[in-house]
Amino acid sequence: MVDTREILKSICADADCEEALSEVYEFFYWLEELIEQIPKPKVNSMEQPLVRNVENREEIAAHLRVLGVEDEDVVNYVVARLVNKHYREVPPGKTCPLCGQVPTLLVVREKPALSFITLEVRARCICGYERRIEGFACPRCGETSYDNFEVLLAPQGLVRVFECKRCGHRFAGVRGEALRERELQAFHGAVRLLLKLRDSEQ
Repeated sequence: MVDTREILKSICADADCEEALSEVYEFFYWLEELIEQIPKPKVNSMEQPLVRNVENREEIAAHLRVLGVEDEDVVNYVVARLVNKHYREVPPGKTCPLCGQVPTLLVVREKPALSFITLEVRARCICGYERRIEGFACPRCGETSYDNFEVLLAPQGLVRVFECKRCGHRFAGVRGEALRERELQAFHGAVRLLLKLRDSEQ
């Protein structure tokens, strides 16, 4: 396993960035532990995105307030993660069928086949929902030509951050077998912050 803090350190240009991403990583890691204690969401319709159909959202929000979480964006994130945990078997689309967002992480995993290993690529949304895609492609527009991607960061080959020249979508790519699920989700949260920080600099 790879130490995710080393990955975060390698993608930051300065100590402030490293500290900010580490704090976000720790917060998302803590949220992943917290999610185990939250009531199951009750979805009253399978209309997508499912997160809009959670009828006990207020019960979940009240439970989070007791645990010290009051920020509405964090509540929305936790509800989306819970929907992902309990309602994964939903047909995929261009946006996430669970939370309605565009995936911001490509997870590449090795898959053994007869006498060789193939690579499986999955587009992952911040709620944790993954859909399989063929080869390397922009999760928003489906662009596949390598010439249409700008590599923004490529530290030590562990993670790469891309921008699609066709639609402007920014996303990261990471080797999935290097991280356990909780680490992968916390890492994804930190990468989302990095992408937002880069957007605000422009």
